[in-house]
Amino acid sequence: MTAEPHDPLRGARQLAVLLDGAWGIPFTRWRIGIDSLLGLLPVAGDLLSALLSLTIVWQGHKLRAPKRLQARLLGNIALDFVVGSIPIVGDIADVALRKNQRNVALLENRLKTSAQISRPSSEPADTKRPLAFTPDSGYGGDNFSGSANMSILPESKLRAAALLFVFFWFFAGGLGHFFAADFFADIMPDYLPWHYPAVYISGVFELAGAVALLYTPLRRWAGIGLFVLTLVVTPVNVHMWLNPQDFPDVSEAFLSIRLVIQVFLLFCIWWSTQQAIGKPQAA
Repeated sequence: MTAEPHDPLRGARQLAVLLDGAWGIPFTRWRIGIDSLLGLLPVAGDLLSALLSLTIVWQGHKLRAPKRLQARLLGNIALDFVVGSIPIVGDIADVALRKNQRNVALLENRLKTSAQISRPSSEPADTKRPLAFTPDSGYGGDNFSGSANMSILPESKLRAAALLFVFFWFFAGGLGHFFAADFFADIMPDYLPWHYPAVYISGVFELAGAVALLYTPLRRWAGIGLFVLTLVVTPVNVHMWLNPQDFPDVSEAFLSIRLVIQVFLLFCIWWSTQQAIGKPQAA
């Protein structure tokens, strides 16, 4: 059985698609991703978008990509950040420029060029040998070793589904803390002080935790943080369930189901983020 070639950019490619083209716009050829949704949040959304994009550059750095290439990737992110700060124009630019997929394409093209230079035309391709940058690749003398790999989602489809559920839950909830701050402040019990600061601070933590879930080295710690955060806000849900008369616009059945979802959410957080990372696999 022929071994599949090692793909050091598999995770970066997954992240780029998730950020730039996860969903198609009906009746058009355009696609949007998480990056476009983050653009709806002024300043903070652009900062979170840039941090997510930097994980692709960091992957290239870990693989010892040439410095000039890394600088070009950073330049694309900086340009998008500046343009993205302009209302409306920035949102359109996020859809059109697709900086993350562009950066991954730059890495992929350089890898292919390097592989052709490093292997004589008479030598057959070796699927077991990782792609590598060479000193003659046109970007200086840095070698690109294919030993590192960043996978965005767990290999198990069930764990991947659970992780995506947790991500979208906290990503949407974090945005809601800013766009519907009055609602979240009103549902907090009276015995808790500083309702609005608590809403905004918890919103920042939810967004930061959701973003960290997509970066494998931070996933376990993000899971622990989101698990604790969910436990901390559970008294608010219990308060709503015990005092349904204070929330006439919300059905009692929904308040009960919300508590069940809370337990399911805690399970998904822990199960999708706390599996062993780097555990040796049997040959």
